[in-house]
Amino acid sequence: MKEYSREAFDNINSYRNEMLDYLKSTNNHYDTEVIELNRLDKNFKYHRWLHPMQGEWELISLFTEELLNNLSKIITPDSIVIDIGAQSGNMSVAYSLFAKKVISFEPNPATYEVLEKNVELHSNIIPFNYAVSDMEGQLKFHYSDEGLCNGGFAERTAVGVGVTGHTVPIDVWGINLENFLEENDLIDNRISLIKIDTEGHDKDILKTMVNLIDKHSPVIITELYTGLNLNETQDMIDTLKSIGYRAYDEVVNKLDIENLGDEMVLIDNDKLLSGHNFICVPE
Repeated sequence: MKEYSREAFDNINSYRNEMLDYLKSTNNHYDTEVIELNRLDKNFKYHRWLHPMQGEWELISLFTEELLNNLSKIITPDSIVIDIGAQSGNMSVAYSLFAKKVISFEPNPATYEVLEKNVELHSNIIPFNYAVSDMEGQLKFHYSDEGLCNGGFAERTAVGVGVTGHTVPIDVWGINLENFLEENDLIDNRISLIKIDTEGHDKDILKTMVNLIDKHSPVIITELYTGLNLNETQDMIDTLKSIGYRAYDEVVNKLDIENLGDEMVLIDNDKLLSGHNFICVPE
């Protein structure tokens, strides 16, 4: 693996440009189109990434009156949202409609380029081209295709590289979230929401955020990844319980904090509802 410095990952004219130039040279670079919407009497725009695997999921599963209204019950106007695994920034845009600021982390240069374009439309999003992890420094992530649509820290799963088809490697830089936020003096208000979508690395990241979670008691949106085995899925549930949180099916309750439904638990003692996003609240 080619060795890069932290400064190289910080510098848009270095590592990221090198990666983007490579994607362009191999015809795996995709542009964006600006979409304008009106929801809840809010007019806003966002950059939709035109990668063929990206689709228009945000119009069905995010930018609806119902979902945005439910987010408005979670995110108070003077609060901070942390978006870990922001991808192209669609969810950061949704959070930015209600939060004072959204701190967004995305390690993938291809999707980070789109995230930065969304920052131009929503100045209260603060982006960082890093992976939040329990390991700091240069890491190897794997993605679904040569255009780097979706992926994560596949090497950390029990199945390993190839889990859910993620086989294309890139180098990213990992940071410890609590240390990074403190070093950069980024938290000046209460954190109302933390979203983690890191393709199976969620449980490991949660374990590094105990002090932050204990201090702010945010709502947590996270994922029970389909590529995890039974022990890993049990570890995810146990991790949430260890920090004093209960997990509910976000697909069922559509982020409605007032109607969470039934707590997510083991099924028949040997199966879990994998592939679901959780909304998690303090006990």
